[in-house]
Amino acid sequence: MKRQIIELDDMLLIDAEVVAKQQDTTLDEVMAAALREYIAAHRQPNRLSFIGMFEGPDDAGSDPEEIDHVLREGIDRYEGWSPDKPKRRPVERHEASS
Repeated sequence: MKRQIIELDDMLLIDAEVVAKQQDTTLDEVMAAALREYIAAHRQPNRLSFIGMFEGPDDAGSDPEEIDHVLREGIDRYEGWSPDKPKRRPVERHEASS
């Protein structure tokens, strides 16, 4: 978690505090939810562009859309792309027994 200082109009802050109280949650949660909603509504889609030689599975063919699909499968949002990167497995969650 990161901490950020923002400047807000007094009435906007008061309205956010009222919503937080009505929802029985914290002002931080109200602000985070509002920011998530804003980002989702305004985020521009990322258009990945690949130029160069491609060596992939035989079934990829030479269709640019299929090649983009194969390359996107190998890209990580934070770590970048590596042809030898192992696929991440979903984390299994186990409920604690009481």
